[in-house]
Amino acid sequence: MRDRTHELRQGDDSSDEEDKERVALVLHPGTARLGSPDEEFFQKVRTIRQTIVKLGNKVQELEKQQVTILATPLPEEGMKQELQNLRDEIKQLGREIRLQLKGELLGPQTDPSL
Repeated sequence: MRDRTHELRQGDDSSDEEDKERVALVLHPGTARLGSPDEEFFQKVRTIRQTIVKLGNKVQELEKQQVTILATPLPEEGMKQELQNLRDEIKQLGREIRLQLKGELLGPQTDPSL
């Protein structure tokens, strides 16, 4: 098989530009400024989703601790306190999610620019 690079480059005038350095601009998620209203909305949605995932993890942890306590004949007071702390955290996360969602539902209606 013969080398055809010379034939292929005959019509290419960019050979003098080969020595120039090229720079690619790459934007990573979260590094761009939140300029558009859509981007702000999507950022809020991401935050709400992350909070919901955190809430799900806490609920799974609560279920595991409840099974452990129910399997123990005489659970220690510390175990009960940990269980209550988890319940309180779950309630707090639920309130945060509710407030964030209510804020999104009421936000566009109270916007004075509309």
